[in-house]
Amino acid sequence: DNKLVHIINSETQGTHEFKPSKDGKHSFCFNNISAPESNKLVEFFVAGAKRMKDPNQVEKSDNPADPLDDAAKELGDSLHAIKEEQQYLILREKLHRMTAESTHSRVAWWSLMQTGLLVGVCLWQIYYLKRFFEVRRLV
Repeated sequence: DNKLVHIINSETQGTHEFKPSKDGKHSFCFNNISAPESNKLVEFFVAGAKRMKDPNQVEKSDNPADPLDDAAKELGDSLHAIKEEQQYLILREKLHRMTAESTHSRVAWWSLMQTGLLVGVCLWQIYYLKRFFEVRRLV
């Protein structure tokens, strides 16, 4: 069908949700038109999407009264949901770690700069006060 379902412009990060009008297979497209010269990191996670049945897979049991089959399907769906949640949490942890490391690096450099400036100001004050209190004699 190649129909555009959802578009977002100029977003640096965020969470987006949409419901397609039709069931079926969908594709995701990303572009970098606004700043093609800079590198971008694009990570996305599709949550809540239902898995499509494989048309080549033959169902073993069409009997809805089979409780073991129903329990197995429910268990499989639960495991899939747990896996999705773990992947989402890993992605969040990665983003938070990157932010924390960046902040730590900036704080470390700022501290070093402040220390250097403090030492420089102390040395200048010692020099200035030493010259101020020198006794100059005229002979």
